[in-house]
Amino acid sequence: MAVLYSNEQPPFPTPATARYLVSVLDELGYRAVLRVVQNASAYWGVLGNSRDRASAGFFSWYQDYPAPADFINPLLTCGSFLPDNQNNQNDAEFCDPRIDAQAGHATSEPGDPAAAQARWAAIDRELTDQAPWVSLYNPRYLTLLSARVGNYQFHPYWSVLIDQLWVR
Repeated sequence: MAVLYSNEQPPFPTPATARYLVSVLDELGYRAVLRVVQNASAYWGVLGNSRDRASAGFFSWYQDYPAPADFINPLLTCGSFLPDNQNNQNDAEFCDPRIDAQAGHATSEPGDPAAAQARWAAIDRELTDQAPWVSLYNPRYLTLLSARVGNYQFHPYWSVLIDQLWVR
């Protein structure tokens, strides 16, 4: 099992995190090897390319809009897996035609949001059970503000919405 990480500054993730993951995998009985990729553009080409046989790597995704289809469809469907292609976004190389069919049904139900929500929840449970990915951590943000600052708003993608702040 090859675990990848980029050696760019700042490294993604930290070298200590990558080494720790390898040690945990070793303890669990996997034969893990840390493979360092020298820059981010090369990293993404190796992680997504099934020819390189990377078994694990660090990956993050920011949705364009908050909907299950913008997470599941581009990352965990048969159509999103591009074998032997460095532009592949389905890094887990996951393909389950049954889940694809369910995602198609959920996407095609715009007139019944409750039914679509129930379908997406079922798809999420199935994906969790099949575990194409294992979450290592979720980033947290810390924002320090003066008592004079008002109307602080945080956006999960853009971080602090500076244009919404005011200072007394």
